[in-house]
Amino acid sequence: MDIWDLNYFRLFISHTSKYATFCSALKIRLIRESVSVFVAHSDIEPAAEWQSTIEYALNTCDALVALVSQDFIKSKWCDQEVGYALGRGVLVIPVMVDADPYGFIGKYQGLKGSGKNADQIAIGLEKILLKNPKTLARMIEVLVGKFENSNTFHEAKENIARLEKLEHIPELLIKRILTASESNNQIQSSFGVPSRVKTLAAKHKKKWTSKPPATKYVRG
Repeated sequence: MDIWDLNYFRLFISHTSKYATFCSALKIRLIRESVSVFVAHSDIEPAAEWQSTIEYALNTCDALVALVSQDFIKSKWCDQEVGYALGRGVLVIPVMVDADPYGFIGKYQGLKGSGKNADQIAIGLEKILLKNPKTLARMIEVLVGKFENSNTFHEAKENIARLEKLEHIPELLIKRILTASESNNQIQSSFGVPSRVKTLAAKHKKKWTSKPPATKYVRG
């Protein structure tokens, strides 16, 4: 069942039909950050058995975003989606549209969504995914994979810039980055990128020898 983009972070968005259009815009924005989004109202084929598709998405997502609105609170289905994710132990991120997080997600700090566009929400979500211990390791692996598959000189520069912002990259992934800089011609021939890769590797090697890594690498 193909609902996720290969080797991308998998994000399920729980929402009511009122926000289906907004979620579709959010999906388009997040794909740029290698985050594959499942939006039930647009992602389920008309002929598909909708419940099994949603269950599959909930079983395989890396995190869930709940667009908390007044109608969300009244939706038993949205409650079940959030409960399913909490039961699996994946990160649940409440985005406050016009209501506050409640019940089991009431203890989580929500991302303010009122008055913000899809681009602003996407930036906020990316920051959370790169900070939370439940999603950080997976996001790092995804960004390394994105760098490895750089298709143009410009992509190589964009992707190394993302990696340079990370506080910790495990040794195994640094080795993959170094290998990619030698085997991918778009990286190798992108002005300045190979030297930035060496600087990045040296920076993280110094961290490995000075103290234990803060993030355990878990292959997704």
